[in-house]
Amino acid sequence: MTNFSPTIYFGGGSGTTALLIIYLLIKYPDHVKKWIGILSRFLNYIFKKSDYFSTKWEIEGKLNSFAADLETDGGVPYNRLSIKWTARREDEAIVFEDGQTIIVMRDKNHRNKNFVHAAYFYTSKILLDKVKRKLNKENAKNLKLSLDLFTTQKIIQKENKSAMDQFVNDFLYPETNKSDELKKYIERFKKIDTVGLFFPILIQELTYLGNKIHLTTPTDEILTEIKNLIFFLENWSERQVGQNIQEDFLGKYTKCSIKIVASHISRELDRVEQQRNRVCNAFSHGCENVYVIGNAEIKSKKFINKVVEAILIHKPNLKVVKSDEFIARIKGYISRIPTPNYLVHIHNPEAVEHIYE
Repeated sequence: MTNFSPTIYFGGGSGTTALLIIYLLIKYPDHVKKWIGILSRFLNYIFKKSDYFSTKWEIEGKLNSFAADLETDGGVPYNRLSIKWTARREDEAIVFEDGQTIIVMRDKNHRNKNFVHAAYFYTSKILLDKVKRKLNKENAKNLKLSLDLFTTQKIIQKENKSAMDQFVNDFLYPETNKSDELKKYIERFKKIDTVGLFFPILIQELTYLGNKIHLTTPTDEILTEIKNLIFFLENWSERQVGQNIQEDFLGKYTKCSIKIVASHISRELDRVEQQRNRVCNAFSHGCENVYVIGNAEIKSKKFINKVVEAILIHKPNLKVVKSDEFIARIKGYISRIPTPNYLVHIHNPEAVEHIYE
């Protein structure tokens, strides 16, 4: 009789692996389950870490993109924002380390919730930190909170629109439902932003304000001045095409001007000197900043640049901080008209007055 000894043969490919697992599961069920559990935990750990890194890099990229576009003169170090995770709320913080701004925040599993939380943390703890310290009074809390909420909303609109519902549910509705004053501030910011003046002018002027006032005790004067600056910019947002309104804001701490350059006739007649004198007069009256605004159409933009060159020749102490194009919804006689606009920010360093208590 021929002795028969069963032989298990496993062929190649996925079928081999499946048969091997079945065989081992039958032969050594407890050992197999133990090692499958260990392997599952390991893979879980790897995938979780991978998801954390993916979320971290996405948030860093989007916040850095927004910060780079903001480009405020004299601002805090926005570049190289980095995210670090912590499991405890009390460990959340902003850390400045080797030229890097590190946002330490709690782990959250929801990607949009992570982004909203990081954006709000960035806005409330970093953006305009110096000027908000000067508003450390009960009657200024709604102004500070409205700046945080509106700026965070702008970050989300630009960088991650899918997270807007999360932001509205977690931050905007709960806060605005508590205060009518807060709602009014945000409505004013919406109007200012409609004509493209929220970031290039309001945030810039508040940044300068925070850098030059060195008071140990916040004053009501500062709050009043900021409110007046908001009203000034709100009036500009309500300006109709061709309407003449107040161009200069001359407060105790903030002095700036908005100059529209220029009418069609001025461009056609090449009245560079006339427009140069308008801007230079604002600096002569003590303005620290003049924001030259005009149509972004090629001929208009070329004329604006000629005027700016003439200004810098006439007053070489001035400097151009930045120039930018944006869409402004200008108020027409019937409705608002989307208009490509061009802005040049000119700064006079010699006009800066540091104020100490």
